[in-house]
Amino acid sequence: MKTALLLLSLNVAGIPIVHRDLPRRMEAIGRELKAGHYDIVGLQEAWRDKDAAALGAASGLAHIARYERDILLGTGLAILSRFPILQKSQRPFTSRPSALRFYQGESVANKGVLMARVQTPEGELDVYDAHLIAGYPDFRYRTLRLTQVFELAEAMDEWSPGRAVVLLTDLNAGPGDSEYEILKDLLGLDDACRLKDTELCPDPGRTKRIDHVLLPLGKLKRTGKPALVNDPPYRYSDHQGVAALLEPKALALRRKPHARHRAEALEDIEAAIATMLESMARRRRERAWLPAYGFVFALRYDHQAAYLTALRDRVHSQLLRARKA
Repeated sequence: MKTALLLLSLNVAGIPIVHRDLPRRMEAIGRELKAGHYDIVGLQEAWRDKDAAALGAASGLAHIARYERDILLGTGLAILSRFPILQKSQRPFTSRPSALRFYQGESVANKGVLMARVQTPEGELDVYDAHLIAGYPDFRYRTLRLTQVFELAEAMDEWSPGRAVVLLTDLNAGPGDSEYEILKDLLGLDDACRLKDTELCPDPGRTKRIDHVLLPLGKLKRTGKPALVNDPPYRYSDHQGVAALLEPKALALRRKPHARHRAEALEDIEAAIATMLESMARRRRERAWLPAYGFVFALRYDHQAAYLTALRDRVHSQLLRARKA
């Protein structure tokens, strides 16, 4: 008899000092993971190695893929699995805010993507865990989020061509947001929590759900449901988790993005980057005359413009191929 897999995506809000009651919340999350009988869990903001290890032990999910740190914090990503992990890949996103906005934490968070190739009873499954840049009242960061969407797609195209995949993610964007829609079109994925215009995983603590279980397009039941709900007076996190039951036939699905939709998604990303580069060039000209500050400002913008230009060129190259498809 074939077995369905129960998946969970959860942002555990695990920044020491910033997030309150961290040890107590981690203990409670571990109990809930075990009680929920999850098979594969994608964690975001599990910043401390000991927290990821403790959650794996408490949940009974003995196999762990952890994003290895190359700076102080790393990405906070971890994948817990009931089944053996055959391979792991990781990659940081290159686009970040200015270091002058260090108080937001985004410039040092080193956010990125983690992939674990899991040997499930129904075959191999490439499980992706990603966390995109958050928005703030004064800084929306839409374009940077779109560059991260593109780099996530690059990683998936490189690591998992023709393979079964699932994406467990905190996009910091949700249904109706351009980043969410562009990601689905670019990757050829669908949302386990959306049935046409019906939301199956509402998060009462937020105006819009930003956590997702995304699968290749296909005729699958929509099995998404809220998980680890923050019922007063107890809060597991500042996010509500999202779970989904993965049917065995889902492992036979492969990503096949619609050529026109993929091209339109790439056009939107390219246009957003071009607009940002034009704005940066204008601000650089306006401030370059300022003593000292203008020099430092120019250096910072030149560096950022260089990698944004390189990324735009990669987007354009893929766009040309998509238009020929």
